[in-house]
Amino acid sequence: MGRMADKFSAAEFIIEHRFYGGSKPKPDLSLDSLKYLSSEQALADLAHFIRKMNVMHGFNNPKWIVFGGSYAGSLAAWLRYKYPHLVFAAVSSSGPLHAKADFPEYLQTVTNSLVSVTPKCVDAIKTANQKLSAGMRNDTKREHYRELFRLCDPIEYDDKDIATFFELLTDNIAYVVQYNRNRMNTDSDRAYIDMDAVCKIMTDESIHCPVHRYAEVNKLLLTHFGQQCADHKYNSMVDYLRSTAYGLETNNFRQWFYQTCTEFGWYQTSNNKDDVFGDKIPVQYFIDLCTDVYGPSFNNQHVNASTEETNTNYGGYTLPVSRVIFVHGSVDPWSPLGITSNPPDGSYAIFIKGVAHCASMLPETRDDPPQLTEAREKIEKIVGDLIIKKNHSSRKRTFVFGE
Repeated sequence: MGRMADKFSAAEFIIEHRFYGGSKPKPDLSLDSLKYLSSEQALADLAHFIRKMNVMHGFNNPKWIVFGGSYAGSLAAWLRYKYPHLVFAAVSSSGPLHAKADFPEYLQTVTNSLVSVTPKCVDAIKTANQKLSAGMRNDTKREHYRELFRLCDPIEYDDKDIATFFELLTDNIAYVVQYNRNRMNTDSDRAYIDMDAVCKIMTDESIHCPVHRYAEVNKLLLTHFGQQCADHKYNSMVDYLRSTAYGLETNNFRQWFYQTCTEFGWYQTSNNKDDVFGDKIPVQYFIDLCTDVYGPSFNNQHVNASTEETNTNYGGYTLPVSRVIFVHGSVDPWSPLGITSNPPDGSYAIFIKGVAHCASMLPETRDDPPQLTEAREKIEKIVGDLIIKKNHSSRKRTFVFGE
């Protein structure tokens, strides 16, 4: 973005979402405060900001182009749709657009991405989950799992705790796949972990069995995040999400989970015992969490009605908007909720094979695959053509990069 701003002699603004980071419009995160947290309010905030900047800087007939990745990528597309008189164009990277409570496609994409490394990796993860599930009725095995996976507390035979345990292990794998090779959540003091590293462990036959290999992956992630043990207790998570005090500026879990319960859903489920990640993470687990954290009105009916309202408001997959560049990577588990081909009239879809979440937005490195470099160049070319109102000679609006 910075390079494009320099190239096109543009002013650049970085804007923070209300209730996230240091933006604290209310004194706490109580429900009375969170009623002012929504994507629609965020869009109104952005529109207000644009109007104020136009006046403050004396911008005359400016071409505002908004960029965003992940949820911010959704907002970028929606801002162009809701405020076309203010926003000239948008680049939406890895932005989910279709709201739904039950989102099994996320873990299906995780599975497919790991298969691309080696099918044996997925087979080992599936075997580990099956063995763990079968052993949960046995007190001795549960205690063994506690030690093996460095859990903070013993595993009780409780459906919610067991589901949280499996969700924890699944999140380990999902995190690695979602941010594969883009170093988005790493720094110089952390070990770099990618799909190759995970699959190397899961297929290492010198490690006793798939369950033990799965435990080694968990230990690797604990070290990565600087944690001594893994908390698998459902009630601990509920208590954590119930806290109405602002935490660290990087800790936004209560706010984000509230938005999933009131707007998006997007719960990463695994419902079938034959699935790689088993059947312990159904959509009801997450909806119950909405209820237990925010109150009885946040139930199935509320969550499903909220996702329907979001799709009615924005259009979901059929978002009728022009001059938006939708960018997704094939490894990214969020890509099934975005526009990856056949974009709306006047918009563009760029699909990059072999890259993960928001890869196109990250700074260039020498290790970038050529298709990522080509995709970035295409995005810049389209943005430049839009600015000078150059018509493309081709009607092609979908571009796929990579083998």
